[in-house]
Amino acid sequence: MHCDRLLKKVASGDREAFTELYESTRSMVFLTVLSVVKDRHAAEDLMQETFLTVYRTAGNFSGRGGKTWMAAIARNKAVDYLRRKKFEFSVDEKLSEPLFGAASFEEQFHDQLVLRTALEQLEAADREVLLLSHSGLKQREIAKLTGQPAGTVAWRCRRALKKLSALLKEVEG
Repeated sequence: MHCDRLLKKVASGDREAFTELYESTRSMVFLTVLSVVKDRHAAEDLMQETFLTVYRTAGNFSGRGGKTWMAAIARNKAVDYLRRKKFEFSVDEKLSEPLFGAASFEEQFHDQLVLRTALEQLEAADREVLLLSHSGLKQREIAKLTGQPAGTVAWRCRRALKKLSALLKEVEG
């Protein structure tokens, strides 16, 4: 609801509302794009393009499902990008946040490499659902965005988490 209200204000030209919308949804938008393009730098650029489109087209927003509407814009931007580039992307560059409570740069880098490697081993559709879920979207929003039944989204998410957990335990092991 919060996102819906902000989008209505953005449609009327409220720049402060746009700033608040950006701050509250940027992670979701970034992870949505990243789940498709698998390239951190491209995802950052596409995130900015997404927010420009949201700003320009906020008047087209119907009034409900703001996060889903924004995620669909982000996903479409990412798919269009891949179509233009016509080549496969590897998993993104080193993430900036430390994982697993690692203290040193070397430990952080190792943990991120392990996670990226484990994510690469997931089926693409499972990885996408997992990353979208991690970005804060609800399963029904992911279902609408990906065109999959909600039950399939829930199943894919559980399967991806189970496989990811097993892969990470193997490495720690």
